Amino acid sequence: MKNYLKIFVFLFLLLLVSGCSKLKVKKDLKIEVNSTVKYSDLIEQNDKITLINGDDLVDTSKLGKKDVIVSYKVNDKEEKK
Repeated sequence: MKNYLKIFVFLFLLLLVSGCSKLKVKKDLKIEVNSTVKYSDLIEQNDKITLINGDDLVDTSKLGKKDVIVSYKVNDKEEKK
């Protein structure tokens, strides 16, 4: 029974650590039209995440919501969101 508990705790900790390293967008973003905004300005800083296109600029030429795709690395694995 102790072995099952050890395996469960190990899997739980592994899941917890991998889930905490996901990309998070800053809340309550307010960006002015025609301002200079980088992708890195939109993302909360995290030691486990490396932004690949963090220096790319967001198009702020028009008023409204914009969809952006951010490329980043987590544990040497490239992902997009």
